[in-house]
Amino acid sequence: MISKQSTISLVLGFIGILTWFFAPLGILLSIVGLAFGIRGYKEDLSKRAKAGIVLNVIFLVASIVWLTVVVVMRVRNQWFFY
Repeated sequence: MISKQSTISLVLGFIGILTWFFAPLGILLSIVGLAFGIRGYKEDLSKRAKAGIVLNVIFLVASIVWLTVVVVMRVRNQWFFY
């Protein structure tokens, strides 16, 4: 039986797709989703938990990269758009 934690991880991974541009929220949701995914994977070894872990790792990295780009551009006062 698939655990609720695996499902929560997968859902948070899909929400991460929408929130990685808003980096603080994307980072927070990805970390929480990753924690649920790891706990769910230990519990039932489901593919749903693996997918949640993969999605959350991808969008955690994307959120961190985006946050870094925004901070660097802000410090240099160079934006992509004018």
